Amino acid sequence: MSDKKNLFPEFSPTSKDQWLEKVTKELKGRLPEDLTWSPNSSITLSPFYHLDDAIPATDFPTPAHNNWAIGEDITIDQDYAAANRQLLQALQLGVDAPVLHLQHSPSSADWAKLLHEVEPSYIQLRLAGAAAQTQPLAVLEGFLAHLQAQGQPSSTLRGGIQSPATQAGTLQALCEEALPLWDYISFSSDAPTQSEQLSDLIHQAHQCLKAGHSPAALHFQLALDTSYFPAMAKIRALRLLWANVLQAYGIPLQAARISCIFNPSTYVEDPNTNLIRATTLAMSAVIGSTDILVVRPTEREDEQFARRLARNLQHILKMESYLDRVIDPGAGSYYIESLTRQLAAAAWQGFQALVQPD
Repeated sequence: MSDKKNLFPEFSPTSKDQWLEKVTKELKGRLPEDLTWSPNSSITLSPFYHLDDAIPATDFPTPAHNNWAIGEDITIDQDYAAANRQLLQALQLGVDAPVLHLQHSPSSADWAKLLHEVEPSYIQLRLAGAAAQTQPLAVLEGFLAHLQAQGQPSSTLRGGIQSPATQAGTLQALCEEALPLWDYISFSSDAPTQSEQLSDLIHQAHQCLKAGHSPAALHFQLALDTSYFPAMAKIRALRLLWANVLQAYGIPLQAARISCIFNPSTYVEDPNTNLIRATTLAMSAVIGSTDILVVRPTEREDEQFARRLARNLQHILKMESYLDRVIDPGAGSYYIESLTRQLAAAAWQGFQALVQPD
């Protein structure tokens, strides 16, 4: 086709005003403004966006690819052999970022049972749970002792331990020396609104940068709810806010490390409803460009089947929908870009209020 700028020359350009006139007619007495949505006082979303709005794609550091890691929660009490069987099954069926919820700090011998026939260099191992929160140093020392006993190097392993910022000082030297590719400070927020959650997360990260920790040591965990587009924008807004913070510190820009989980309130008693919700939540996380996604099992009665569905849902998004082949799939959508910018602006204003006393 000779005209590369206009693929459909037989159609004349239509302005936003012309479209709004058509929309108003179809609404039969209602105004387009009646369909405006305001999730909170600082964000207003139009039901209709047009090229005339000229919303450019938001510029922020993104991962080099959108091939997110498939996570799965595995709760570990003290039956390490049983946990190993569950871990191996998850890995064999496509999980590559298992989240081990440790209730106790495993010894080197316990780690040998837990990681029997597991090759840590092939996966991103994430450590969470009560032990990671309260005894992270002991957890990592046991893990490293196991690796040393097995003759496995630790410097090339990817992963992280989800410990609070209050434990960062005890972990920094060990991680920088033995686990340089691991993050060791994890942030989450249960603030009531999305903008407040983002303000809180960025403020926590700011405090850690101020204390001298590397950006690579930080990990953000976002809990998503059933708001489809706001969930996408929440992830993208966090990346934009993180870029602003790094720029303020004069630190070279790098993509934030983000994992997404589901807010427990998103599920109901009906497993079929939960499966639909899990699908839309997973799509929100992926289109928003999460690094790791953990899909909660959709029922309790048949847990193994529910775990299989949770894994396969992510496989379908990769292998059939090809959402892993596009970096930042939401970029350029007028609606998502507008929501991202408004959410980031509200969160930045909240962050500035938090740092005033610093």
